[in-house]
Amino acid sequence: MNRPTAKCFAWLTTGFSRSLGAASDLLFPPACTVCGDLFEQPGELPERARLLCLGCEHQLWARERNYCPRCAMPYPDLPNPNGDCVDCRKHRPAFDAARTLGVYDGVLRDAVLRMKNPAYETLARQIGDLLAERIQQAEFTPAADVVAPVSMHWLKRVWRGTNPAESLAGSISSAMNKPLVNDLVRCKKWLAKQHHLPASERQNNVRGAYTVGWGFDIRGANVLLVDDVITTGATSHAIAKELKKAGAARVYVAAVARATGFV
Repeated sequence: MNRPTAKCFAWLTTGFSRSLGAASDLLFPPACTVCGDLFEQPGELPERARLLCLGCEHQLWARERNYCPRCAMPYPDLPNPNGDCVDCRKHRPAFDAARTLGVYDGVLRDAVLRMKNPAYETLARQIGDLLAERIQQAEFTPAADVVAPVSMHWLKRVWRGTNPAESLAGSISSAMNKPLVNDLVRCKKWLAKQHHLPASERQNNVRGAYTVGWGFDIRGANVLLVDDVITTGATSHAIAKELKKAGAARVYVAAVARATGFV
């Protein structure tokens, strides 16, 4: 194809794409994937903002409060912002620090629930970008050597069609320029949901469920473990124990939300 013809073809292709996009916006007005509100001026929005409205993005981001630096549990009256909470002092988790966007409620809860649907994988990646911005403010971030998602049993992965932790970890890995290892952690059994279990059974539910993938040498490495929600901390604790048995020096946890009300 000669140069004038190529330019004409490119112009026609671009024009067609813009017309198609405009027609699509007219027939199916872009809306926020979390709250469902229509965008006022969809044609002028950047690609990132076409998934989240400014209101939801602000609510997802502006949720900082006093929290335990080890387990990320919010404490409005934490006496020492740099110290562990009472629960972590009583039952020290195997992971060394955790960071989230905020509490599992409202807009954040809605976003997490949508991420569990494979149709919303792009939303998961966008929220992963927000989480990456948040955790890069944490002191432990520069020390992380590798990023790994919390895995789920392969049958559950097939049944659901997606693992939100993988999408989140992919975004964080790219933003931090750290290696992503999706199969560093393996889940060996189909687990009951932690929030459905009494406190006495949560550790038993995850005991022996996770192992480090065969062939990985993580001796001396600092691992950043990524999940969608920290519910009780039992899952992160169980995985961190296995990672440290395999030689990991430290394990940090990043999650979209921290559930409260579990004891």
